[in-house]
Amino acid sequence: MLVALVSEKGILILAGWFTRQIMICVIFRRATSMWFPVRNSCQEGKMKQPLKNFALAFVSVATMVLSASVFGQRAFTSIPPSDWAKVVAAANAEGKVVIYGGPAIAVGAQYKAAFSKQYPRIELEYRRLVGAPARIALEQERQSGTDGADAVITPELVWIAEEVLKNSFKAPVGPANANWPAQHIANGVAPLLAAEPFVMAVNTNLVKTPVTGYQDLLKPEFKGKIGIIEPNAEVLMYWYDWLLKTQGVDFLAKIAAQSPRVYVSSLPMTQAAIAGEISFVGFTIPTILGPLIRQGAPMRMVVPNPSIGTSYAGVVVSWSKRPNAAMVFMDFMMSPAGQTSWAGNGEVSSPIGVPGSIDSRTVAAVDLTHYTPEMMKASLARWNSLLKK
Repeated sequence: MLVALVSEKGILILAGWFTRQIMICVIFRRATSMWFPVRNSCQEGKMKQPLKNFALAFVSVATMVLSASVFGQRAFTSIPPSDWAKVVAAANAEGKVVIYGGPAIAVGAQYKAAFSKQYPRIELEYRRLVGAPARIALEQERQSGTDGADAVITPELVWIAEEVLKNSFKAPVGPANANWPAQHIANGVAPLLAAEPFVMAVNTNLVKTPVTGYQDLLKPEFKGKIGIIEPNAEVLMYWYDWLLKTQGVDFLAKIAAQSPRVYVSSLPMTQAAIAGEISFVGFTIPTILGPLIRQGAPMRMVVPNPSIGTSYAGVVVSWSKRPNAAMVFMDFMMSPAGQTSWAGNGEVSSPIGVPGSIDSRTVAAVDLTHYTPEMMKASLARWNSLLKK
């Protein structure tokens, strides 16, 4: 009976039950011993010491197992090559795979071009859906059984953790698992495929001095010439708090003294720098900046060290209409060819370090798990007091 229940979900349920029973006994015993000189069912006579020891030991083991499941991930395992060949054959027969993704359409086109070369019989359809629209669409597909996504690439790691408890995803099983680092796995099912750092940029026609990090924003020659982003999203409030932790508690006040221009998003700020309205972009992302540079914009990307960014995880949905094609796609994205299609142009980091990718060791992932509304409110109030005009 106990062995059958020792799964992550079973452990969670039993650990919660034992913890509640122990706490009830402790609280009740203290209350009754204080107010009534009688014995109760939670005292030594009824709750035997061996049972208490077992309960406490079980909760301890459950805590360790759950912590390992969420934070210290187990490595993926691959099915035998002969079985994988059958998966690929079935995927070819399915003939299509639908991906919902957070990365830009241009990035999805990179996936498609590389995937089609390796699997010409499987059509890749990339739909840019992220956040609430993606979650709503996926839930509707699950409930109604209608055709939709086979796999998802998303930065929403908290959502993945919640959905794992509903058995919403299947772990990858392909040969790329063999070389995938365990520290780049979320909740036992989701490979962390890439991290896109928050970067800076300078107009190369206007900036001739070396720029390497956030402290350069404070140089006197850039007063009135820097652009910063308005904290109109949770991740941006988090980023400003991270700046204070890494650059100094007075960093925001020093930025305010530089008379920066404030923009609602990174795209118009980057475009303003290209036009020469400012010379130094304090916040942008490579997938916005990179295509503009390739089109000839006089801009240079600067990846600060340390930097912080968004991690993108991949998941195969359990209700996929094309489960084999979904597995083949996820294995491809974990392979050197798939990683190169995304990270090889220097716009994101790669867990397996493909040539041309950003060094993943310098990019810390944004973690909003414990970023409370109170913390967000304090961050926004601090920013408004210094920079809102």
